[in-house]
Amino acid sequence: MLNNKITLGLFTILLTSCVTTSNIPTEISSGIPDDANVINLYSTESPSDFYTTIYRHLASRGFGFTQENPEMGTLTTDFIPIDKGYSLQINIFIDEIENESVASLRGKWGFTRTRGAIASTLTGGNFEGSAEFIRWGGDSNMKYIFGEMAVIANKIEHQRLEYISD
Repeated sequence: MLNNKITLGLFTILLTSCVTTSNIPTEISSGIPDDANVINLYSTESPSDFYTTIYRHLASRGFGFTQENPEMGTLTTDFIPIDKGYSLQINIFIDEIENESVASLRGKWGFTRTRGAIASTLTGGNFEGSAEFIRWGGDSNMKYIFGEMAVIANKIEHQRLEYISD
């Protein structure tokens, strides 16, 4: 009986982990190269003003912050649930290059508490604190989560946006 519950639980996790990027608008997803793992936003604002713009936008979307350093131009959000049992954290570094402010966004993913607890219970592993950097290429889960970060980034006021791989 226990084996059936474990098998059913693992099957459920497997089914819910097969996600698509269909909720990412085509005008965004079609411009992301497969190896992208960083989103650069460019602005004519000063780095400190661009920091404030980004901070306010993310706060208005419900993000809290685990680290803030306006003087260094760094900002790290809390993990926030996005959908399908996943959460997203965004690490931002803002610098000035050739009279433009550039904000580099890198995302990390994790499980929400509920999904992590279920996975931990069913497998005996620890899924509560797992967090890896995300990229557009690769498995559909990473692609989905990177796509969600791209949607958020596109809504931040900026002059241009670039997807890069480093």
